[in-house]
Amino acid sequence: MAKKNKGKNLIKRIQQQRQKKKLKRGHASQKKKTSIIPGIQQLFNNTPISQVESPDDFIPISLSQAIMEYAKPFMEMSKGNDAEKVFQIVQTSWNYTIMLEGGKKSEEAKTKLENSIAKMYGMDLKNASDFLEKMVQRKKDLFPPEMQQQKPSMTMFMKKQATAPITAFNYKKLNLSGDSIPADTKDKALINAIIKMDQFIIDQVEYDDWEAHYLSLEEACSDRYKKWLNDKNMSEFCHDFPYWVEIYLNYIYRYMHNDIVLLKDVQPIYMKDFFSDYVLRKVMAEPHEYVRLIPALKAFYIFLHEKGYFESPEPMTELLDIAEPIFFKTLKKRT
Repeated sequence: MAKKNKGKNLIKRIQQQRQKKKLKRGHASQKKKTSIIPGIQQLFNNTPISQVESPDDFIPISLSQAIMEYAKPFMEMSKGNDAEKVFQIVQTSWNYTIMLEGGKKSEEAKTKLENSIAKMYGMDLKNASDFLEKMVQRKKDLFPPEMQQQKPSMTMFMKKQATAPITAFNYKKLNLSGDSIPADTKDKALINAIIKMDQFIIDQVEYDDWEAHYLSLEEACSDRYKKWLNDKNMSEFCHDFPYWVEIYLNYIYRYMHNDIVLLKDVQPIYMKDFFSDYVLRKVMAEPHEYVRLIPALKAFYIFLHEKGYFESPEPMTELLDIAEPIFFKTLKKRT
């Protein structure tokens, strides 16, 4: 179990690192746009992943998620290895399998990859070669080439895997109606930081000018939310609830929207986009793990209310109430 958790944690670290790309907001959208090759344009006009029709016994996932799913055997062996170095060798292995699927062979590429695997994981060349063959077969099994779309796409079809049963979240475990916990000095500092972040978005300030503020805000938000969960006797959720909130904060503040989107004012169209596409593309998790996402956000909005961010969390929690059964239905389809 510990080995499996280490693999999952490394996957999360890689996902988080690769999400932290610089985005330009505000008047960046007014800058001259370069022309996009039609074939490449298709990659940007994806149907929400929850609405993509897939072959029987397959589910649609993003290309990046496909690579991360393929990478699990690498991750489980990686222990303290640098996340970016691990991803580099995963990417090389993935590309090697694609080359084989295309009918091409390169003994030089194979030998180089086997040597890299042997060096990183302390294997002899025979074991490294066997492991590489295992990874070639893994890609064929999970993502059969004949089941994939022929046109350029950022979506792949993955064979369904056996997963834990998915059931609705038990809200009796959440203590959301107890006495409010007044904001302390650190809570007040967090709320001021969120308000400042909102103003950056309203004023369409360039991303580079508020990136450091956002990263500090994200860390403080996770820390204070975790403390609140503990204070509310909900320590069971102290690990995954803050993680889901970080994903949500990234979508609210660091993802390009056509309108002003604030933590306290998320239009229904963007709430739908978050649950029908963004989180499914960006986060690799088992269907039953996604079930905690909406409860995590509901509790988070109550936390923000108690700490003084807004007078009532109800407009946002009501949107989440509407989204929850739809999202759950989507998750059921993926099991």
